[in-house]
Amino acid sequence: KLVSGGVMGDDISFFADLALIEDGSEFGGVERVFIRFNDFLEGNYSNNQINIIIGQFEPAFVLLSNHRRLTYTPYLSNTFQVGENNFQFKNLRGFEANGIFRARFDYAIGVINGNGVGTADDSGNSSDNNSMKDVYTYVGYKLGGLALDGSGVTKEEMLYKERKEKSIHIKAFGYIGENRLDIQQEVNDRFNRYGLGVDLRYNNMNLLASLSAGSHGNPNSDSRKYDIFSYTVETDVTIYPWLIGIVRYENVDVDYSPVKDEVVLAVAALIRANLKLTIESSL
Repeated sequence: KLVSGGVMGDDISFFADLALIEDGSEFGGVERVFIRFNDFLEGNYSNNQINIIIGQFEPAFVLLSNHRRLTYTPYLSNTFQVGENNFQFKNLRGFEANGIFRARFDYAIGVINGNGVGTADDSGNSSDNNSMKDVYTYVGYKLGGLALDGSGVTKEEMLYKERKEKSIHIKAFGYIGENRLDIQQEVNDRFNRYGLGVDLRYNNMNLLASLSAGSHGNPNSDSRKYDIFSYTVETDVTIYPWLIGIVRYENVDVDYSPVKDEVVLAVAALIRANLKLTIESSL
């Protein structure tokens, strides 16, 4: 993977990454490329209260990021699809406004294309096969520990041996979208997602949990409604600063389909700077 990032002044930054290999052999292509405007409205709304992201990015409603996971195996709750609708919790193209208020409350609202970042199709040489745009919102609040804006601890407490994080970050999101299933017949699927997430830290343990539910009005072009429910529970234990043990269980239940579940057991070792070794089993 090739990664590039930089700044253009105090309030503008950019980021891009290119996956050279995906699924063992295929060229991955561009994963993310976006520009970010910090403190978009200066004056009364400064200190990260209103920021703007434009481009191809992972939206804030993705409660468990595949870009920040410790395991090789991606999160099942992010990668499953319902019928012919290719929507997933992944990188999408669009616009997002986000920020932090009073150090511990974070939010985001966004408008995105909703059908991924795939290659151009036959509908007019466009990678977006419909003109509908999806909308979402996210809110979160963190209790205890290091605040979301970096305040709340002293410089000495930031050192590993001194700092003992005890906190809980509670998150919620809602998503409304519509995706085109058949270009010629203009068959669409209107759907929604909503969910909750928890990021609990207690000394050297990090417990991550999320659940999401929703419904699809026509995901298989048969005018039949499908309900979905998924959840993830993961525990990360820092054995040493460079050695982390991971245990994860996920479950996805889609109407008229077999229930999918997965157990991931892994150990991640940070051998050197920018070098990570992962020993992992997926059941």
